[in-house]
Amino acid sequence: MADEDDVARVRVPTAIGLLDPHDDGRSLLRVGGDDLHPIATFLVGLTCEFEVLDPPELVEALHALGRWLTTR
Repeated sequence: MADEDDVARVRVPTAIGLLDPHDDGRSLLRVGGDDLHPIATFLVGLTCEFEVLDPPELVEALHALGRWLTTR
């Protein structure tokens, strides 16, 4: 079974973002955009663990998405 880094590498087209591999087996995903909500949705759709480093507003967009999903 592929590890999460392999899953992300397959699911992140270069038109969406760039994955920079690190020695610890993880990767840094660099994405950009004017609206954080589609980015939050994209990250959740990767179905692998991730940590948001920046911006803090993306964390809030993820929380808002989670709240929205739990009310459905």
